[in-house]
Amino acid sequence: MRYIVMQIAFICCMFIPAKAVAWGDLGHQIVCEITFSELNPNAKAKVKSLISRDSEYRSFSKSCTWPDHPRIRAREHYVNLERDQSEITTDPCPTAKNCVVTAILKDMAELGLTNDPDEQLKLIKSLGHWVGDIHQPVHVSFADDKGANDIRVGRPCNSSLHSVWDTCIIKESIGRDPNVVSAELVTKITDTDRAKWTLNDVDQDAVVGWANESFEIAKQPETQYCVINGDTCQYSETEVVFTGVEKVVIADQAYLDFHAPTVRQRLKMSGVRLADILNTIWP
Repeated sequence: MRYIVMQIAFICCMFIPAKAVAWGDLGHQIVCEITFSELNPNAKAKVKSLISRDSEYRSFSKSCTWPDHPRIRAREHYVNLERDQSEITTDPCPTAKNCVVTAILKDMAELGLTNDPDEQLKLIKSLGHWVGDIHQPVHVSFADDKGANDIRVGRPCNSSLHSVWDTCIIKESIGRDPNVVSAELVTKITDTDRAKWTLNDVDQDAVVGWANESFEIAKQPETQYCVINGDTCQYSETEVVFTGVEKVVIADQAYLDFHAPTVRQRLKMSGVRLADILNTIWP
């Protein structure tokens, strides 16, 4: 009887949709490994000192997964737009009171003001996570399909389109060791890249710009997230919004390999921009 119950539980779990967790633990670790390598000596020493206080995490890169374990401030992991919006403009959270854009601005401001090391520790962990989140393309998307969680894919990912961008592209086409992947990506970052990605002060316009970069990727036909019809990014050819009949995207190995360069770029940009924030706070 116990064996039968275990079988039923296993089968049921196969059909539970993955929750929206940007980049997954692997992606967040890669971002924050890149960040740590980009810190100036003072900022690096400060981050190391703060992490040494943490009872759960022993490295900055792993601490950046903290807001997912357990999930905290759920609405601040993403930003949702209306289907007929082409970009985020003056309202950083078009469909809610707060979102990942305001989370970054809030935590960055608080980190710059507080001298409490316990509060600083909490803020570098959350801020590191939010900056990773906003660079994951389908975390800037639509509420009705839960940021592509209601779009199915088959092998090799066997999950949702959201999970493809969270984790599967990285694992199947980039690498599974965050230290190895981040080290390789850092070697590809040029001074020109750094200057271009951190051109402006990190204010609301800059963070909204990061979100709009992600949204442009999400809307590209090659991503297969939505179907452009005039000014509307529809769920499918026949449905403007998701109404219960899930569409299926062929996210095969060719799809993963095609989008791997984009994911590499977003990971690098995220790491450099997070480092720029921390280097500004602790010059």
